[in-house]
Amino acid sequence: LIPFLLIPNANAATQVDPAATGMVISNGKILVFGNHEKNGFVQIVGANPIELTGPAESFLGAGTVDESGNFLIYGSGAVNNTVAQQITSAPLNPDNVQIAPETTFRSDATQIWRWKISTAGEILESKSVEVGQVIWVKAANNNLIGGSLATNNGNAGFYLNWDGINNQITKLGNKFTEVNAILNNNYLAGSSAETLSGKKLVGLRDGFVYKISKPLLVRSSNSGAVRRWLSGTSTLFLGGSVQVGKTTQAVITKFTNTFTPTWTTRYPAIGGAQVLEMNKNYVAAFPVKGNKISIYTFSSKGKLLAKNSIPGNSISSIGYSEETGLNILSGGSVFTIATR
Repeated sequence: LIPFLLIPNANAATQVDPAATGMVISNGKILVFGNHEKNGFVQIVGANPIELTGPAESFLGAGTVDESGNFLIYGSGAVNNTVAQQITSAPLNPDNVQIAPETTFRSDATQIWRWKISTAGEILESKSVEVGQVIWVKAANNNLIGGSLATNNGNAGFYLNWDGINNQITKLGNKFTEVNAILNNNYLAGSSAETLSGKKLVGLRDGFVYKISKPLLVRSSNSGAVRRWLSGTSTLFLGGSVQVGKTTQAVITKFTNTFTPTWTTRYPAIGGAQVLEMNKNYVAAFPVKGNKISIYTFSSKGKLLAKNSIPGNSISSIGYSEETGLNILSGGSVFTIATR
C-alpha cells in the first residue's frame, strides 16, 4: 500500500478573497495573501481579510513560516516617512556586470517589508529595509528571500538573507533575470535570458538553479525555447514550464545536490507546474486546457502513482500539511485534495 495517494473526485473548496495570490500553511491554519488597490492583505481561511498598511503602499509577493510556526509575509513598499533599516554596503555582484547608476522616485516600491503574523491572525511585527531600487519579492524561505530588482537595463534577480551578518542584497544578472523560488537556505531557482556565472544563454530564455554557499549554477535549456523554473522543494524537486512557439508544456525534474537530473517529465499544459513534497512522494499541479488543473503524484524515483484534477485555469499556490492535507489556491478558492 502506497501512503498518501490522491483520491479522485473527493475534493472540497473554500472561498477566500478573490485577490489572493499566495498561500502558507502552519499548525493546521491556512493563510492566503494578495493585493488590493493600495495595500496587501492577509486572510486566515474562515476569517475576514486584514489589510497590511505599513508603508504608503504595499505589494505582497511571498510567504513562509518561522521556527515558532508564525507566518512571515514578504512584500515591497513605497517610500514614506517610516524609518527603515538601511543597507549601507554596496550590493554584491557575482556576475561582474556593468551596472549603470539608477534613478528612483518616491512613488517607487524601494523597500522590502516583512510582517510576522500568528496563526490566530494577529500581526506580531512589521519590519522594513530600504534598498534604493524598485524591488519585487517573489519567494521566501524563513529569512532568505528572492525576486527581481529593477535596473536601468531591465531586471536583475536578487537574494537577501535578511538577518545575515552582512545584510547585503546579491544580484544575479542585470537585464533579464528573475528568482522565482527559494528551495532551502542554500539553493534558489528562476529564469534568465542573459549570461549568468559565465554560463551563456542557450534558448530564448533558460531556467536556472543556483547554489549560494559555494556558487554553482546550471541552466535548463532548449534551443528556441522559453524556460522557467517556478517552484521547488528543499530536495531539489522543481516545477516549471517550457514554451516553443505556441506550444507550452509543464516540466517536472528531480535534481541531485550537484544539479544532475535524476528524472524528468513533461506534460501538455497552459501554464507551468507547481510542486511540493507530500510524505515520501512528490506532487505536481499544472493547468491544462478545458478549465482543469491536473494533479499528479510521483514516487521519489519518478513513477506516476496517481492522478486527480480540480476546476481552474491557473494555480496561485500549492501547499501540504498533515492537518490540512493537500491544498491548492486557484481563482479565489482553496481546494482541499483528499488523500489516503
